[in-house]
Formats: sequence, C-alpha cells, structure tokens
Amino acid sequence: MLLGAGILGALAMAASAAGWWLLAGMAVAAALTESASRVVGEPDSAITSGLRASSRLALLVLFATVFVSYAAPPYRVPAAVGFTVLVTVAPVTGVRVNRTWRRWLTGVLLVAATAFVALCVAIPPASSPEATAFAPAGVLLSAAVLFPLFAGLRGGRLAVAAVVAAAVASAALYQLGPVRLGLSPTAPQEVLAAADAAALRGVFVAVVVLATVPAAVLALDEAVEAVAPGSRIRGLLALGAVVTLLAAVLSMVGALFLAAAAALLEVIVGVVLASRVRPLGAATVVVASALLAGLVFVA
Repeated sequence: MLLGAGILGALAMAASAAGWWLLAGMAVAAALTESASRVVGEPDSAITSGLRASSRLALLVLFATVFVSYAAPPYRVPAAVGFTVLVTVAPVTGVRVNRTWRRWLTGVLLVAATAFVALCVAIPPASSPEATAFAPAGVLLSAAVLFPLFAGLRGGRLAVAAVVAAAVASAALYQLGPVRLGLSPTAPQEVLAAADAAALRGVFVAVVVLATVPAAVLALDEAVEAVAPGSRIRGLLALGAVVTLLAAVLSMVGALFLAAAAALLEVIVGVVLASRVRPLGAATVVVASALLAGLVFVA
C-alpha cells in the first residue's frame, strides 16, 4: 500500500531528475532497502525509535499532499487538514488497517496498476520515446526520492513491489516521455488526457483515495508503535497535530524530500547504532549517505 501511495508522488520527480534512468535509480533504492533490512533490526533505543517514528510521519505527510494534489488541488490547505484529521481520528475510534484489509487493498491497487500499464501501452505515444543521457547525479536523486516507497519491504515482497513500480514507471515514460512526465508533480494523470479518457478521472481519484488513506493510517499506527507513548490516544492526537501542520504548509515535492531524508537518516543511524558497520553495513551506509547527499546538494 505504501508503494501505491508513494509512487503517485515520486514518479514525476524521479523522471525530471533522471528520465529513463530513473529505472536504475529504482533498482538502487530497492537494493538499499534489502540491504538495510538485513543490517538494521527493530528500534531498540530512543534514537532509533524516534527516527522510525519520524520517517513514518514524513510518509504520512507525503500521502496527505499526494491526496490533495490529485483529488482537491484548489483546496490545498483545508483538504490537507481534513485528510490528516480523518487519518488521526480513525485509529482513535478503533479503525485499524489489519492484514485482511491490506491484502484486499493491495489486490485492488495491483489491478489499478495493471490497468494503468495496459492503457499506456495500448495507445501509441504522441512522439517517439526519447532516450535520456546518463547523469549520475540524476540517478542518485531519483533513487533517493524513490527509496521511501519500499519502506518495510524485504525479500519476495520487495521484489514484487520493485517489478510493479518499474512496470508503472516504464509505462508512464513510454506514453508521456521523460520531459512531459517530469513537468508536473501530478503528471501521471496526464495519461488519461493522452488516452482521451478524461471520463476516467473519477476512477483515478478513487484509486488515489484507496492508495493514500489506508497507507496514511498504517504509517501513523507504525509511528505510534515506534515511540510507544503511555497513552495511545494522546500519542495519536499529538503526532496527528504535527502531521497536520506539516501537510498544511508543505507542497507534495517538499513532503517527498522530507520523506526521503527521514528514511535515509533512519537507515544510516540505524546501521551505525546497531554496530553492524561491516562489509554489508558499511556499503549500506555509503550508499544511503550518497543518496542523502544527492538529495541535499543536487536538488
């Protein structure tokens, strides 16, 4: 679910940075996720717990801005506040995204991704897909912004998620080209215009809602579990207030950068504090640091 919500926000930025080479950036992001899962365990200190909570809250902010950008762009601030309030109140009232719901929602999003790819491939692009020159800095930036999409995945689930993400990205690049795809943070919905399928706009918005709302509830739940407050309700309300403020002031691009930085910092500090800076751990820290540097200096 996190992948489905995140790719809507990260795809255009990755395309603007690296063009077709964003697929290489995606491979780097997936490889880093797998290596991090092998060397970073569950949070066992106040620092690692705080970083885990911060990265999940940053994802929640990203999902809120994705929802607003696609579903209610004219009402950015009230829509962002309404989204985060809804996501905060839902767990307080006992609403949880359990394993069964995750499976159903994942299935629906996979169907939507398949339909998106089929639509892109079925209609000839307006112009021939452009080649993109290799730019190491662009690949680093694309890998950095795509890294949060794979949060919490490993092994077979990570491999499936990477394949699905690569298929969606390739289809969008084929249909729109890297320049058009990178022009706007919400460029993926331009596929509907290219396919003369504006009538599907409502369906697209429904998919955005199904992707972002449950993913945001799950991210908030994981953030609360990481910090383990004495009162779960007070913890939810406190974290929800922070997220509401950030979602109201940040654009989708700003939220994407925040989520990427938080996720990379969680990996770097987690490896160091786990005292696992050996070959795989050292490589993980080096790659994560390079992506963080690309995020800071290239952007």
